[in-house]
Amino acid sequence: ANEVSLFRENDVAEKSFLTGRAGDGLLFIFNAALSTFGSGGDIDLMVRCFKVMDETNTVPNHESILHLVNGIGKGHNSTNILTLLRSLRGDKASANIIHQQYGLTPIYLEEQKSKEWEKLYSVSISSCLGANDMESAMDILNLMKQNGVAATQNTMSEVAYSYTQLAVEAASRQSIIRHKVGKDRLSEHLSKDLRIAKRHAERASFIVQELSDPPSKLLSALSSAFAIIEDYTMARMILKGLYDKALDHQSDSILLSRNYNEILTVLPALHRSLLKICASYGNATSAFSFVKDIQTFANDISSETKELRLADAPLIPDISKPTEQNNKGKTMFAKTHTDEARKAGMKGEDWKLLLIAASKAGDWKLCINTLQFLRPSLELTHPRWERHKDSYGLSRKYRKLARSLTAVLLCLEACGQDAWAVRAIDDWIAWSGRRPPKEAVLTAIRIHASEGRGEAVNALIQQVLNVNPSEADMLEYAKHTYEEIIYIGGITHLHRNGLYEDADELYLDAISKQRLPFSTSRTWKDGQHKLDLHGMNVAIANCAVRTAFQQQVLQSEENIDLIIVTGRGINSFYQMRPVIRPEVQRMLLEEFYPPLSTTSLPGNMGALRVPSDDIQKWASHQRQQRGVKMLTVAETLKSLSSGVLTRGSRTIAKKKEMER
Repeated sequence: ANEVSLFRENDVAEKSFLTGRAGDGLLFIFNAALSTFGSGGDIDLMVRCFKVMDETNTVPNHESILHLVNGIGKGHNSTNILTLLRSLRGDKASANIIHQQYGLTPIYLEEQKSKEWEKLYSVSISSCLGANDMESAMDILNLMKQNGVAATQNTMSEVAYSYTQLAVEAASRQSIIRHKVGKDRLSEHLSKDLRIAKRHAERASFIVQELSDPPSKLLSALSSAFAIIEDYTMARMILKGLYDKALDHQSDSILLSRNYNEILTVLPALHRSLLKICASYGNATSAFSFVKDIQTFANDISSETKELRLADAPLIPDISKPTEQNNKGKTMFAKTHTDEARKAGMKGEDWKLLLIAASKAGDWKLCINTLQFLRPSLELTHPRWERHKDSYGLSRKYRKLARSLTAVLLCLEACGQDAWAVRAIDDWIAWSGRRPPKEAVLTAIRIHASEGRGEAVNALIQQVLNVNPSEADMLEYAKHTYEEIIYIGGITHLHRNGLYEDADELYLDAISKQRLPFSTSRTWKDGQHKLDLHGMNVAIANCAVRTAFQQQVLQSEENIDLIIVTGRGINSFYQMRPVIRPEVQRMLLEEFYPPLSTTSLPGNMGALRVPSDDIQKWASHQRQQRGVKMLTVAETLKSLSSGVLTRGSRTIAKKKEMER
């Protein structure tokens, strides 16, 4: 309203200061508003806008009606689009229906050009298909023929593209639920979605076959639609068709072919889409087939480019032309073809998707072999390049590739290939110069711990933590640092697999380096020792109790109680059902001899008291056992040394006899 009054005050009738579409004055502003309202499907605001247009004697044009059609479709009233189109042609009955439902005065577009009508019908059909209203879309297509408007290739391409979008949406619904409940538990409703998706893809394919020169964008969408319904044969056939089309255009005119550049523009996104679908379904066979096709096409482009360079290169340099211009053209020519070959081939993220597909399929050999192809992409993210490039940009690129290593290690874990897991970690650190992703390190820790190799776990943790993190990598972890996550994961997996001594050793190492966010021990005013287990999980709490008794309580000569703070379970997963308290009580009774009894502190259910008498009995027994162990070791050493002396004396006696 403010803009309208402003135009009135400044007498926009002249419009001498406005150019382009803005030269329409008020109509330009109204169309901008209708575009905004239509994209959100807000019919009420669109109707108000048309009423203001009527009050200001502003006649709607073709663009205004396009926005109205789009808004009706977005507002889930696609059945009224056909009625609107009929009213635009002068059908009074349809105009009355539109007036009753929306309050719009009749709008007629008799003088519009045939191309504008064709565009209007195309948008109308697409809006109906977008609302999954197939019946209205077919009625509009028939109305289009009745009014003598030819369905051009653009119109049919829009219809086919809408079918591909509907196929993707239906298949996506089925795919999401399948990942949640499993393929064998799909309901009848989901199977119906898949059948609908297949029907839409087949309709789109039928329309595309009728087109003389289908757009590359449409072929790309159709290939993705067939892939998502798991018809990889059709998806691959369409992809190869695009490759052949690109090579044909390249041989005709490599620099001037608009179709060639259009194909190269859509191919990277299509490659990523196809491999992402294969990774989602865990179909390593199809993913590997797509990768072979992509690499073959990239090689074909590269070889074709070399041949064209040789054919275009003059035998004798033409020194009559400016050398600067010649050099500039040659540089642009070489750069263009190098970029084209690079765009057509596999990228780092594409190799990552192949790794994910192979990991889900359990093909560990494919995982190991594919990991090598990530090396060039990883080396480009090495911190040594931070002096020349944006460090945060390099870290972002690295994080996009980081899931690759996790996928490889998960597959190696499932297939029992623990030796390759060590090699994968070593190669990753050498190539990237960065710390491996925490999920991958935790997977490797889990592999070693399940095999009972506690020393390997400790060595792995020291290896990854010795890699200096970049500044951007340090900002990635907000709640817990990388070191905290790795140490907590290592201690937990060691404890779960019964490697208590290794878990205690790793816990002490983390505490000494202040890598854990826990304050374990302090003294109260009355002299009682306190062990605080707040924030710990069961594994770390066990390590904290064991090490506290072995290193602090056993070496202390004070006869005082020990207070263990376990918490009341307020933040527990089970809510108000403590987990640490019963585990500590079980541990003190079953893993300590003589058993240590506990009592609750008066008025505090989140703390346990271990009596000093029990502690002294346990400490005395431990010292006694240590003495016995020392005597046993001494006897063993004595027997060994006596055996050595006996053998030595026998040897000397034999030598004397030989001399005699």
